[in-house]
Amino acid sequence: MEVIGKVESDRFICIVNKTEIEKFLNLYYNKMDKIEVGSCINLGKGYDFYHDAMSAMACTEKFVRENKDVIDAVFTGIQVVCNKSEEIESASAMFDKIKKKKE
Repeated sequence: MEVIGKVESDRFICIVNKTEIEKFLNLYYNKMDKIEVGSCINLGKGYDFYHDAMSAMACTEKFVRENKDVIDAVFTGIQVVCNKSEEIESASAMFDKIKKKKE
């Protein structure tokens, strides 16, 4: 986006291409309505990756915490099936590392 004019202290005239708007609003693959002169696009409802990522991490953390035994068994099964001599890290150990990084 290129700012080409200032209307007021907090209002601007900008040049922005369709791809930039699609990325910002997460409306790829013709999900976005056709833009015409006079179209209004609320950039305030841009795709919020931070909150989505934090929500996904919280759900993942809860899932791992509640299913450590099952996940450890799956990792052990993979190790046996792959016949790996090196040890595959357990879900418990991975969860502990994640928790330490957050602190």
